Formats: sequence, C-alpha cells, structure tokens
Amino acid sequence: MLDCWVVSKHFSVSQDEENEMTQCHRPELLNYTHSVAMNEIDRMNRDLNSLKEVMIKHSVRCHMLEVDLATQFSPDLQAALRSTEKDCIRCREALQCDNDQQPSMLSSNGEEQVQVTDQ
Repeated sequence: MLDCWVVSKHFSVSQDEENEMTQCHRPELLNYTHSVAMNEIDRMNRDLNSLKEVMIKHSVRCHMLEVDLATQFSPDLQAALRSTEKDCIRCREALQCDNDQQPSMLSSNGEEQVQVTDQ
C-alpha cells in the first residue's frame, strides 16, 4: 500500500495542505517500480528456498541422530552385538588353535616353507 496522497485541482485546498498531501511520507517508495518489486520478490523466494533446504537437511540429520540414539541403547541390538563378538572370539581362537596344531613343514633340504595365513 502506498502512503502517497494526490489531490485533484478540482478541490479548493490551501497551498500548505496541498504540498503536504502530494508529498510522499516514505521517499523510498518514489523509485519503487514493478521490476524492483519483482526482483525483491525473487530474492525473497530464493532466500526462502535456501532456508527450506537447510531446514530439510537439519530435519533429516536430527531424525537420523534420534534413530542412532534409540538403537544405541536397544537391548536386542546390544544382545546381538555381544553374541556376534563372542562368535568372533571363538572363531579366532579356533583358527589360532588349528594354526598351532599344524606341524611346520620342512623341505627335504631342511629349509622352512612359508605358510600362507589370513590375518
């Protein structure tokens, strides 16, 4: 809404009143054109879209952190992790035991042959 007042010449008003009514109380509105308004609206739209993208990213990150926090203290997950860790230890011990039980292989000339093991 513009704050400018225009008085027609058909009315009889004093010169002071006419000057006061024709002057715009907000000088920044004098140079305000349609293109300036559209540019300002486009800038606001870009700012709002960038804020929307940031909010979506933060919302997704917050949701992921909530899921991580909830699963971190899940009793079922903790039990599965402990079970997997115990299975891994047993498997490692079994492989180590098998490796220790194998006799070192010596060639006929007394040189050791290299055994290939995965570690």
